[in-house]
Amino acid sequence: MIPGVKDPVAYVAVAEKGYFGLKLTSKGPGGHSSMPPPHTVVGVVAEAIHKLESNPLPARLGGATGKMLDHLGPEMPFFERLVLANRWLFAPLIKRKFAPSVRQQIV
Repeated sequence: MIPGVKDPVAYVAVAEKGYFGLKLTSKGPGGHSSMPPPHTVVGVVAEAIHKLESNPLPARLGGATGKMLDHLGPEMPFFERLVLANRWLFAPLIKRKFAPSVRQQIV
């Protein structure tokens, strides 16, 4: 399940529990579909959604994820051990490896 680790590993994703619910409402003047205003209420909501989607929470390698990496590192082949033992240096590489691809996010 985890490349490079030969022994069975149980992964409990405690760092991923939770969600955020949001209700967006926009009010504006009515109009006619043949002469919409330059910026409609639908456009206001769409812009808010775009801003939310464009600013996700930053990825972190501390907490439960860091502890998991601390325990998995010694069980991995040399290169992976080297990377995980030096997270201060390789954090961008590790975060990129853990990040879902754009295609996975869309599907």
